[in-house]
Amino acid sequence: AEWGAWYGKLGESIVDGGNPFGGSKSFTASGGDAVDGTLGATGYTIIDADSLDAAAAACADHPHLNHGGQVHVYETFSVGEGM
Repeated sequence: AEWGAWYGKLGESIVDGGNPFGGSKSFTASGGDAVDGTLGATGYTIIDADSLDAAAAACADHPHLNHGGQVHVYETFSVGEGM
């Protein structure tokens, strides 16, 4: 219910409701071997906000925080068309 309420509060600003992550692999060098991932990220949600600060404010009451989790907010930007 708390997840539904959080998504409902954000409404149309949710661009992609996201998914939880499973296993992962990481690389530390080009051409190197993949090793089991260690980032610790558990999932993602993409929201549309006017600024990084606005996105962070929207996530201040994220339900994951009520269960010992952490929320990291990142800004993305376009690197150009056709890439």
